[in-house]
Amino acid sequence: MSKIKLLVDSQIFVSSKTGIFRTADALLHEFTENENVDLFIAKTSNKGNLIEYLQKTELYSVLKNKIISFSKLSKTTRAGNLYHKIRANIFKIVYAPIYKFKLKKFDAYFSVFHPISSIVYDFNIATFLMVHDLIPIVYMNDCYSNHFRKTFKNRLLSSRPDAYFCISEYTKSDFLKLKPNLEDTPVYITYLAAGNNFYPVNDMELIKNTMMKYNIKTKKYFLGVSEITKRKNFAHILDAFVEFLNKTKADDISLVIVGPKRSTYNEVTEKMNQLIKEYPGKIVLTGYVDDKDMASLYSGATAFIYPSLYEGFGLPILEAMKCGTPVICTDNTSLPEVAGDAALYISGNDVLQTVNALEKMYLDTELVKDLKQKGIKQASKFDWHKTADLIVNAMSDIVKKRKK
Repeated sequence: MSKIKLLVDSQIFVSSKTGIFRTADALLHEFTENENVDLFIAKTSNKGNLIEYLQKTELYSVLKNKIISFSKLSKTTRAGNLYHKIRANIFKIVYAPIYKFKLKKFDAYFSVFHPISSIVYDFNIATFLMVHDLIPIVYMNDCYSNHFRKTFKNRLLSSRPDAYFCISEYTKSDFLKLKPNLEDTPVYITYLAAGNNFYPVNDMELIKNTMMKYNIKTKKYFLGVSEITKRKNFAHILDAFVEFLNKTKADDISLVIVGPKRSTYNEVTEKMNQLIKEYPGKIVLTGYVDDKDMASLYSGATAFIYPSLYEGFGLPILEAMKCGTPVICTDNTSLPEVAGDAALYISGNDVLQTVNALEKMYLDTELVKDLKQKGIKQASKFDWHKTADLIVNAMSDIVKKRKK
């Protein structure tokens, strides 16, 4: 297989460290090591600090001379209102000749998330787009604005790459309902994976120091990791944990929640503040946690709980399993694909069912041991190297067909 000259859209690398950012970061590292890829970065916006990101991830020496400037390209995809549409069209007219001249040198253009410009679509270059989920469209109970939902839907409907990469069978199913007439466009399943920074931590002193750092004062704790939104079902976790405490009278365990709060989600914020006062030391909100501390936090937990009501994948489940932490998760959307037989499943709407699951994890040492072993085995099935190879092979095949 000859190398493909691949341009990767850079916008996601200068955004916040969401799950999609982690996906992009993992794939970029894999692409730099793939012998079938000659990798370049398409700098499509002046926002953010791409150089700083590359320096932090130790990729600067590899890619510093392979950054190709398309600094206005992201503006050509803006279509939120009439002003944005007019502005986008002006940018297309002005910059299309310049950018098409630059695109001549490359075989393929890949975006992990952001929309691809029509300048790129209309040029003779293979295009590829990842689809992570359709949550803003199909799950109406979260905190997205109607404007964002409309924009998000229009982005997907107007997309026209040579192939799509969906992160789960469930996401592919949702996507094909939105765009059913894709007979001539391949849609590949490209599962995510937990990074190498997730592993079982056996150093109890390190776990204790991490617990102290994040103000965890009980001997044991249940762990929840995610942005705190309605879809993630944190109000359910709080209700179930309080009921668990009242039922078992357990005084050596707390609930630790890692993740930022959405300012619009006041319901759970108020409940958290109230319960923190009523149950001092038993509910801990860490906010942001350093990546280097996550393996210790996962490894020290009695169990990881993920009662999400809708997911495109569910990466924290794999992170917990890779650290040898037993998992409780809901039985909906993509989560059974990810967790397999290595989780204790709940409905996410039945508080008593979740209380029973917490009680089992607290008391049943044989169950915990079994789920730890199954979880490590399940997590090993998901591998960034395999995913990157699948993507590269698919891109290479399409590039070859276009050149015939």
